[in-house]
Amino acid sequence: MSSGLRISIRGSGYISSQCCGSTEIELGTVYAAELGITLLSDIDRYTLEDALVELFYHLRISKSRDPAEIDPDYEQTVESDGIYEKIPMGLYEVTEVNRTVKCLELKAYDFMLKFEKDFNGFQTVGPAYDFIHLCCEAYGVEFAQTREEIEALPNGTEGLSIYTESNDIETYRDVLYYVGQVLGGFFCINRFGQLELRHYGTEPVIEIAGRHRFSSSFFDLITRYTAVSSTNMRTETAEYYHLDLDDGLTMNMRVNPLFQFGLDETREELCTNILNDISGTVDFFSFFGKLFLSTLPRVFTLNDSVEATTL
Repeated sequence: MSSGLRISIRGSGYISSQCCGSTEIELGTVYAAELGITLLSDIDRYTLEDALVELFYHLRISKSRDPAEIDPDYEQTVESDGIYEKIPMGLYEVTEVNRTVKCLELKAYDFMLKFEKDFNGFQTVGPAYDFIHLCCEAYGVEFAQTREEIEALPNGTEGLSIYTESNDIETYRDVLYYVGQVLGGFFCINRFGQLELRHYGTEPVIEIAGRHRFSSSFFDLITRYTAVSSTNMRTETAEYYHLDLDDGLTMNMRVNPLFQFGLDETREELCTNILNDISGTVDFFSFFGKLFLSTLPRVFTLNDSVEATTL
């Protein structure tokens, strides 16, 4: 973007992204991240619809000005008040532009919307990676993981095909949703504009003490899954798979067209693998309502887990 579009109105910018709802874990989600920002600019000779916005955040990581402390693996520079790291915050395509006399209001979304196109590859057969590769190749989005990384996941090597007699797959984004369910995770667009599969976990990336918060509220809600349910389209019945100690919540995967072919034993294995994965990693996952920080100790990534303490 030109130099006349770089100054934003304080407090006008936001990035909104999510991987699940506010009350339960969801598998296979394909949420798009939204960027909104208001720029001080009276330039009106450019058409910005469909323009690409590349956003960065400059985080001070040290008060030192010693160049020897720069980590060569990251984009870091020495400034007058310390060492800063240039952190990518994503790539966004502008979908809405509103102009006023002195301001330019932009709304943009990440590359997930590229997959919101009609799907016609119903004859595709293969492991999960082949379906992901098909979607990425169709719209020029890079995939962040390798075939080996996907095949190492639960159900990563299972042969899949789409049950064509009756399904609700309309777009490539729908395909990613169901593949994400099979792999026990969710899809998002990462900071570099790549499609990435992520999994839920409870290992905190940071501890946020009470002295670092000026306001917070927490839901008294604990999420723990000990069973999964999925509908068999051929028999029109909901099948239930559970742990030996079934005293938690049930993950309802409803109708997944990728679960419908093969032997009953294969279907049971697919669902059991998902259950073992989420019951082992998504244990005592608590949602909080709001958490406002007095300082920003790091730049968070979608799905980061944080631990809030009272100290």
